[in-house]
Amino acid sequence: MCSEIKIEVIKMAHKEWRITLTIRNYTGEPVRCENIRCENIDTLDIGRNIEENGTITVYSSTNDRVFCSFRGMKSRVLYKLAMTCPRSSGNNACGYGNAGLKPYNPHKLLKVEFYLGRSDEADWDNPSSYHGQSIDYGDCS
Repeated sequence: MCSEIKIEVIKMAHKEWRITLTIRNYTGEPVRCENIRCENIDTLDIGRNIEENGTITVYSSTNDRVFCSFRGMKSRVLYKLAMTCPRSSGNNACGYGNAGLKPYNPHKLLKVEFYLGRSDEADWDNPSSYHGQSIDYGDCS
């Protein structure tokens, strides 16, 4: 187990992480990653669970749009997330419904947090306040 962790840390040290994504699960039930679209989230796989009140932090090296979704394992409620950290313009992120996007820095490398089950506090065009701006889920362009 320790050697597996050490190998993963070594692999991670050689990547340039564009996105650091922290997801906290406040849904009242376990959730499971159901979908990843457009680009990879290098350290997140479909089928990964987040326990009730649990937290995961995952990383992506892409500078393109990436989308992922989690589904409540009992309620079947879907939580959808979108983000991008392009090299030539500002960062963007959004949640759909109660994904719980927290305010984020529109510059430098993207560190974004989602509190699943809570209201969004930021959106695609507004990194520090919520005005309901989003992009179509899965729009890779």
